[in-house]
Amino acid sequence: MCALCALWFVDLFIALYRSPSSEQTIKDLWLESSYRLNEETLDPLVRPLWLPLDLDTETVQYLSHTRPIPLYAHWLRKQLALHFTFSQWDAQAIVGGNPLHVLTSAHIDKLLGPKRQGKEEFRILDVGAGDGHVTQHFSVRFHHITCMESSYWTRRLLKKRRRPNGESLCNEVIDKLPDRAEQFDVISMLNVLDRIHEPASLLAKVKSLLKKDGRLILAQVHGYRPTVARASGGWEKPREPFPPLLRDQGQPKRKKEDEVSLWVTKVLRPHGWLVQSVSCVPYLAPRHAFAPKKFSKIVDLIFVAKPEQHAEWTAIDA
Repeated sequence: MCALCALWFVDLFIALYRSPSSEQTIKDLWLESSYRLNEETLDPLVRPLWLPLDLDTETVQYLSHTRPIPLYAHWLRKQLALHFTFSQWDAQAIVGGNPLHVLTSAHIDKLLGPKRQGKEEFRILDVGAGDGHVTQHFSVRFHHITCMESSYWTRRLLKKRRRPNGESLCNEVIDKLPDRAEQFDVISMLNVLDRIHEPASLLAKVKSLLKKDGRLILAQVHGYRPTVARASGGWEKPREPFPPLLRDQGQPKRKKEDEVSLWVTKVLRPHGWLVQSVSCVPYLAPRHAFAPKKFSKIVDLIFVAKPEQHAEWTAIDA
């Protein structure tokens, strides 16, 4: 208890005397390079799919307004995961969640394109929604949001999350895929496939949940290293990873261009998905106050795809 009190006072001091600078953070993280790749080295079949995204005002505001993870929360999360047999996701939710940042509402509009004439996109399923910080950006475009999350404590946070108008962010919060087919305009799976045991099975199951002209937004960390959080704490290797993406121990991380091409040609296409666009964005998370950098950054590869049988319509028509 004394340790928690001491950490709380340190956090209070930092909150009063240390304010984040978005300009310096952008420079420190080499943030703008996270949105780019070398088109010339892409697989020729993938090159026409490149859709560049940009550093926008929503991301700058996130960097300006997001405070470091409190030291007491950082310490308590580790203790819960190490000594009290909570999963990493449960422990994170118990201490209040983590304000992650992947896609902004402007990015989502660019990925999905203008709304089709005479049709309103209404329903989205966010698989692995976490505590709702990333899901929040979908509320600008979608009226009905179903959030799927396996962690009990994280689902509790999701139910408390609100839209800017004060309404509940999630119309439904579920812990497994729904049964009724063809009910969603978009399914979002952001950083999910490398955190579950059977990613190929999930890719197959969500096809039936999309409407005929529905789309999948998929985000995957550059540098495929799949690990699954145990319910009792710790991590383990997945039972059925994607073999084309695996690397031998000690093998350096592939270039973004090579990994994008592998996802399109060796994973998504063989599993019945036709990719309509590929992009890159930074995947950001605040760190604790004494960390050398205020945010951790990795690069997410973004794919928009349709089931092969529905591929006659193109999502990013001008």
